[in-house]
Amino acid sequence: MWQFPDIGNTIRSVFNLGSPSTTYSSNFSLLLVLLGALSPDITLLIGFVSDILNGSFRFSVTSLVGVLAVVLHWMFGKYLLGYKSTSPVTEVIDIAAGRDVMAGGAVSFNPCTIRGLGMFEVAESPMGMAAMSSVFVIYLLDTITKRTTTQIGLYLGFAALVFALNLYTYKEARCISDGSITGLFKGIALPAVIGLASGGIAYAVMKTNYPDFLPLDAEIYDGTPGKVHPKCGNPSDNEFVCDAYKDGKRISTAIVA
Repeated sequence: MWQFPDIGNTIRSVFNLGSPSTTYSSNFSLLLVLLGALSPDITLLIGFVSDILNGSFRFSVTSLVGVLAVVLHWMFGKYLLGYKSTSPVTEVIDIAAGRDVMAGGAVSFNPCTIRGLGMFEVAESPMGMAAMSSVFVIYLLDTITKRTTTQIGLYLGFAALVFALNLYTYKEARCISDGSITGLFKGIALPAVIGLASGGIAYAVMKTNYPDFLPLDAEIYDGTPGKVHPKCGNPSDNEFVCDAYKDGKRISTAIVA
């Protein structure tokens, strides 16, 4: 028979945050920690899920760049810099205390890694920062060239919030043993640099050779009702295939010689 404990105690057990009397006892703080731990997973999954729903292969490219950044981070950290391949914290908890023995034993959850990519873990250098940096920089560069100043500002604000949640988790879950501001920034320096470089190079390659794989459509929609924005693909035999958009929706396609 399944007997689930209080969700707050469960999350405390996951992140080894101690009893409800500790500083981290509020459910809101625990929620922030959980969101920060899962933000890299969600960042990568969004691209794959979007393509599944749309029956296409476009947004997955950006997510694959994120996975590549994780692998490169592991290679640099382990083989060039000599980092250990085990995170300082790997908590194992029994999510369902008192569960039926037939249902299985304890459930592993590591707040310092991305689900499914644990083999690329690097101690004191969380892989999530590499994945998020690469994905977010692609979206940022694409946003700068295709969206308005207001939209760029909103994106930067959202990105800052996600990264702040991620850093909060790294501190509270002790993914980086030195929890000071200096220690945290030292810990994320390697994955952030590799992520930004991977994303920047990938964006340049896609923009030059494979623009259809970039995450944002080429039209700039500023929210003005009734305004039409053209979008033209790469020329073929001296002809352009252009889509006309109105209110953010495609209304027609034309071939322009």
